[in-house]
This record gives sequence, structure tokens and C-alpha cells, in this order.
Amino acid sequence: LITTASSICVGLTTVIAIRLIANRTSVQLMGAFLLARQIITLAMPISTISMGLTLARYIPLSKTKEETSRVVLAGTVLGLLPGAILLVIGNLFPTYFSRSIYSSTEYGPLVVAMFIALNGNALVTILYAIYRGNSQMHRANIMQMSLPGIGQLTVAILLAHTGNVTLILTATGIIYALA
Repeated sequence: LITTASSICVGLTTVIAIRLIANRTSVQLMGAFLLARQIITLAMPISTISMGLTLARYIPLSKTKEETSRVVLAGTVLGLLPGAILLVIGNLFPTYFSRSIYSSTEYGPLVVAMFIALNGNALVTILYAIYRGNSQMHRANIMQMSLPGIGQLTVAILLAHTGNVTLILTATGIIYALA
């Protein structure tokens, strides 16, 4: 029940945050922002190599603390490495990605912000899986409500007035990375 409530909290704060941002940006920038967020959603299972599911399943199967530590370390590295590689590539070739995604080179900074946010999301996913695998759902739910939930809403409240979707997406990724 609490996990469902925390998911609803994140969903509601996402809708409110997007609404705040939409009120302060142009239709074109909002479309670019939402496309970046959708790409993040699509890339998450690929970029984390589904370690969110794997860690949550294999941690409970570990027989010793040392084995659990090895599972957590391996899963964390595997879950974060692809996103880190994408962040480096995105920083090296933002114009290419911008042209490929938006048919324009003007969104290079938003592409970099997208990869920052992807990495922040990956960190939250891995941490949630570790908590879940260790039967610490109360911590997982608190983390989910505070960072992806309240964190993104706070970013929107503080930065929506700028209309700068690149700044907003970057700040959201950084807030997630604080997990």
C-alpha cells in the first residue's frame, strides 16, 4: 500500500511539475523537453541493463554479506556504466544527437541535460533496487517520494520561471543523483 502511495505521489508531482514548466515555456521548448523525458523513460531499462530488477532479485539470494557486497557492486557498475558512457558520448557529440533527435542543432545543450538526467534516474533505480533487495521498502519508498517526487517538483517550482528547459532537466538529473 505504501509503495503504491509513493508511486502515486511521484506521478502527481510529475504532472504538477510539467504543468508548472509548461506555463513558462513555449510550445516548441515544451515539446523538446517532453521528448527528452520520453527518451529517458525509453532508455532506462537499456541503460541500466535492467539492473533494477536483477539486483532486487539477486540480493536476497546472496548467502553471505560478502556475496551481497559483490552482487551490489557488480550490479551497480553494470547499471551505471552504460549511462556514463552515453553521457560522455553525448557531451562529445551533442550536435549530432540534437540533429538526430530534433532535426536541429540548437538542442545540443538539452541533449547533454537529457544524459545527465538519464544518469540521475539510473542512480535512483539502482538505489531503489538495493533497498528492495535488502527488504528495506520503507527506505525505498521514502527515497522515491523525496527525490523523484518532491525533488522534481521543487526544481520546477524554483526554475520554471526561467523557461530554461535545459537548466530544469539538468537540475532534475542532479537532484536524482543525490540519491
